Amino acid sequence: MGICHQYLGNNEEAKKFLDEALFIFENDPDYPAFDLAKKFQGIGNFYLDNYDSFRAELYYESALNIFREIEGTEWRRFDILNQFLIMSIDFKKYELAEQYFEEALALSRESEEAIDNYYLSLLYQNAGIAHFELGELDEVMKKSQVGLSLIDVSEYPILYSNALEKIAAINGEK
Repeated sequence: MGICHQYLGNNEEAKKFLDEALFIFENDPDYPAFDLAKKFQGIGNFYLDNYDSFRAELYYESALNIFREIEGTEWRRFDILNQFLIMSIDFKKYELAEQYFEEALALSRESEEAIDNYYLSLLYQNAGIAHFELGELDEVMKKSQVGLSLIDVSEYPILYSNALEKIAAINGEK
């Protein structure tokens, strides 16, 4: 019902049903932890899309804590950490954004096969935004260039173009 209301744009109704369903899942001792973490992440996405970053953060944190306990969830953890990085920028908590970047980067190094270069490039570009806001143009340039080097231009021309735009803007700023 919550998802139906979500797709119909009845977000207040959706919230009630989604929260109630999540309460049931959380309190079922037989419900698989991985599935619960996916539910937390999905509801976190819902709240973020509906401009409730506070609740999104709570659900993402719950998902991340569960995924940290489950092997083979590197991609999911990476995705949440990148989302936290973006949220940190939105809240102008740039130092916190750098911490999320470092944690996600370490995770990507531990399990290179789990994290596609496309998403790793997005991580670098997002981290560059935080450095730009701090006026650290040299660090922005480094992050942008690494992000650019990870992109296959023929497969992701728009992402490649965006990275080039950032580099050009940084050069113009300098």
